[in-house]
Amino acid sequence: MQKYKVDWLSFTIDFRENGDQRWFDDKIFEVLRFDLSEFEQTTNGRFFYNTGITCHEFFNAYWNDPNKDMSQKTTRTMNVQLTGQGCTEVVERFDNDTIAVLKAIRDYDPSIKFTRVDIALDDNAETVPFEKIENKLRAGHYRSSKRTYNIVSQSNVNQEIKSKSIYLGSPRTKGKNCYLRAYDKLAQSLAKGVIPPKEFRKSWQRYEIVYTKDYAQKVVQALLDGESVEKTFKQTLRTLLELLTPSETESNKSRWKVAKFWDDFLQEKEKFDFSNPKREMTISQSLEWLRKYVVPMIGLFEEMGKQNNFDFYEVLRYARKPDKLTKKQALMLMKSKTIDAKTWEKYLKKFVGGYEINE
Repeated sequence: MQKYKVDWLSFTIDFRENGDQRWFDDKIFEVLRFDLSEFEQTTNGRFFYNTGITCHEFFNAYWNDPNKDMSQKTTRTMNVQLTGQGCTEVVERFDNDTIAVLKAIRDYDPSIKFTRVDIALDDNAETVPFEKIENKLRAGHYRSSKRTYNIVSQSNVNQEIKSKSIYLGSPRTKGKNCYLRAYDKLAQSLAKGVIPPKEFRKSWQRYEIVYTKDYAQKVVQALLDGESVEKTFKQTLRTLLELLTPSETESNKSRWKVAKFWDDFLQEKEKFDFSNPKREMTISQSLEWLRKYVVPMIGLFEEMGKQNNFDFYEVLRYARKPDKLTKKQALMLMKSKTIDAKTWEKYLKKFVGGYEINE
């Protein structure tokens, strides 16, 4: 038996849009069919937030209280986090419909950014024994979009190996990330003194694919567009890892065939497409690029000018500009004429304030 589920979900609400002065959103709990009375204050916040609440540590929310000391790295946002148990509890309140949960969040506030999504596969039949995967990895009989793998052994006090975890990709990678963790969930449950579900008391192999930032956004959109959790998982795993049957006559690994047992396991031939469609840079994207990469350098030369008695802004004003715009610049100039004054005011206010500029 195989079960697929969304096993972790976190997202961020940004209060900096349209002059929103809030620091905390109490409505999101109603959206997820919870009551604030079910939560209690945490000892402290996390992720640079100074305040947090939790519902039995499976549904957490973190934000900044303006009346407390705040980290310099913090922002006026709120992070909501559903652990594996949290996802189960929320989905049950939506009649076991995971997509309905995602839709409720998106409908409530389309600007919400999903920052992490985990999809898990629980297998009690050892369809592909982990030892088989480990042997293929160690022998180099695989193709992967990831450069590294890691196999971590869990031992008892007598140094007897009780279970292993296989990592493909690194959880420590910053920015958008997607990696696989496969481990013996039964051994983990027993070590914690937790009684596993009836159907998983003899064997419980857990595969977890973790998506963060842009990849999390992409996966949520795929699910909202009608893709099933199972198909999304299988296509992603196909992207992350293909176990191969070595050829006696062909040394080029790219021409080796995928092992039949792996094809039978994944079934899906297509890989999940993480690429973003190419598109022309918009006005807001150009301003965002200027804010992140150009303004800091201008600030540096402004300081140099103060120290060396010249006005760098005057230098910029009279610096020779290209005689002709590129095609992309000309198109952007043409499109700028269609932007109304209110939108320009919003863009420039965010630019001056150092906030992200999103259309």
